[in-house]
Order: sequence, then C-alpha cells, then structure tokens
Amino acid sequence: ISLVAWIIYNVGIIRRQTRPNRATWIILTLLGVLILLSYYDNGARETIWVTISYVVGPLFTAILSIFYFGEGGWTTFDKKCLALVGVSFMVWLIFRVYFPLISLPILLICLLIDLIGLLPTIKKSWLEPKFENPIAWFLESASSILNLFAVTTWILSIESFSVWIYPVYLALANSTITLILVTRSRYLKK
Repeated sequence: ISLVAWIIYNVGIIRRQTRPNRATWIILTLLGVLILLSYYDNGARETIWVTISYVVGPLFTAILSIFYFGEGGWTTFDKKCLALVGVSFMVWLIFRVYFPLISLPILLICLLIDLIGLLPTIKKSWLEPKFENPIAWFLESASSILNLFAVTTWILSIESFSVWIYPVYLALANSTITLILVTRSRYLKK
C-alpha cells in the first residue's frame, strides 16, 4: 500500500497536480536510510517493509522535486528545519559511533529528524492543500495503520518500544497530514 501511495504521489508530481517541498523530500530521503539502519539494529524485521518504502519513495520524490516540479528554493523555514536536521544528525552520529549498544536514542533522534523534515510539508499542507495529494497521503496513513498489526510485541520494555514506536509514529504523522489536507481543503472551498 505504501509503495502504491508513492507511485500515486509521484504521478501527481509528473502531472503537475502535486508540488512537493524539496526540503522535506531531500531530508526524508537521507533520513530514510538512517531510520532503516537504526530500526534494523533495534530488531525490527516484520515491520521493516514500510521502512524500506520510506527509502525508495522519498528518493524518487526528491529527484522529481529537484529536477521536475518541486517547490521553489530554500525558504527561511526550510533552512531552519535543515539546520535542526543537521544538529540532530550530528547527535545521531555521536550516539551511533560512541554508544553503539544504545540504539533506542539513535532511533528516537531519527524520529525527531523525520518530524522536523515533515514540518515544511505540514506547513504547505495547511496553507496550500491543493498542491498536495490527499489520496497518496490517505494510502500512506492506511499503510502505516495496517503496519501496526505487524507489531508482534506491545509490552513496555526498551526492546519492544524500539520496535513499535516507529510504526506508531508513522501512523500518527501520516494521519495528521491526511487530516490537515482533508479539513483544510474543505475549509478553503467554502
């Protein structure tokens, strides 16, 4: 479902119906690799497939946003998000190199970077929902929610938390963007 959502989103870009924010998709492409590595280190196996799609999908979206039809240059907001991502990446790298056995903070830093990377798209979804693809975001939300059913252990231990926190985060983040797109589109049509 997630890969279908990416296909729909990227077709929308090619048809010039969707204008992706370059900052978001460049950040999310790089981050997708970091999360995939961290998530795998934390023992995720059954729920890893959506994470793989979060490397492949943003990569194509980033390429299209750079070379085809992405939103303008780097706004001040985009630059601030990118700076926060840079700082978060340095903290991630320090944990990864000097504290490799402490993988949970690494994953949580990745989730923070992901949230920061989504902020330009969340802002754009609020201000200009007509340039986002609600069907793709709905499918992404559905995929994330279904991925919750792949989690095998929901106990409150560090090992279990490390596996279920990412699917929970994805379901919340994607559903939030979908909700913004649906409600703002209706509000702006009035």
